[in-house]
Amino acid sequence: MSSDVFMLVPLLDMDEAKLVSLYVDKLAGLTKKQRAVFDLLSNGMLVKDIAKHLGVAIITVSVAKAAIMKKLGATTL
Repeated sequence: MSSDVFMLVPLLDMDEAKLVSLYVDKLAGLTKKQRAVFDLLSNGMLVKDIAKHLGVAIITVSVAKAAIMKKLGATTL
């Protein structure tokens, strides 16, 4: 877990702390490129803009997004 998350955990009840820990573990399972795509997506950037920003094809970002969603168990992102 990052130090930022550890700072938040004492403010949460046990169930919430477990949930935070679960999501931090899931994020840790992303590759470096998937994490970069995730960060840009979570800041509201569009797939086509992420592709241009990273200098890759749109399909590359779309595939990374699908892998991220699968790893996180997300239905939308």
